[in-house]
This record gives sequence, structure tokens and C-alpha cells, in this order.
Amino acid sequence: ALEAYLARIGFEGEALPNLATLKKLHRLHVRSVTFENLDVQLGTPVSRNPRAAFRKIVVKNRGGWCFETNGLFAFMLEAIGFRVQRLAGAVMREKLGDGMIGNHLTLVVKLL
Repeated sequence: ALEAYLARIGFEGEALPNLATLKKLHRLHVRSVTFENLDVQLGTPVSRNPRAAFRKIVVKNRGGWCFETNGLFAFMLEAIGFRVQRLAGAVMREKLGDGMIGNHLTLVVKLL
């Protein structure tokens, strides 16, 4: 799975759990995996399962919403050896209030 993901985003070289690799992975992931919410708009069920995100993003060569794109990124980082903490974010909280807490997945990556 990791090799297919790395190929999908165009990563070349050895993926090591260090800052240089993290920067490269982040840049490639953001450039290669677009945000999309087509499934939501079409009423197609979406999942927070990283395996479902892998099928959608890597196998089907699509983008996804934050729980899919960031969830897959976290899953792949962990496969490389990074320690990843998932946090609940809040898109548009300033405008729409605290009810927005948890509507976005954010990541904290800790280097060993």
C-alpha cells in the first residue's frame, strides 16, 4: 500500500521518518491529492476508514474531503514510522461558532 501511495503522489527515493522526508511528502501530497466533495454533493456515502480513502484516492486516482485526504496521509506517515496525532479542527468556527468544532481533521506529526 505504501509503495502505491508514494507512486500516486510522485515520491522518489527512500521514505524515512525525518524532517526532509516529511516536507517532501507534505508538498507532494498537497499537490497531488485534491480536495473534493463530489461524493457528498451526490449523496454517496463517505468514510473515515483509511482503507476506503486509499481505494478512492490511490486506486481510483481521485481526491477527497479532509477526513479522507488527511486520514490517508496520517496512515501513510505512520507506515513510514512517523508518530501522528489526529486532532479535531473547526473550519469557519470564527463565523459559525463552536458548533463547527470537529468538522475538520488536522494532524500533528512528531519527529523522533
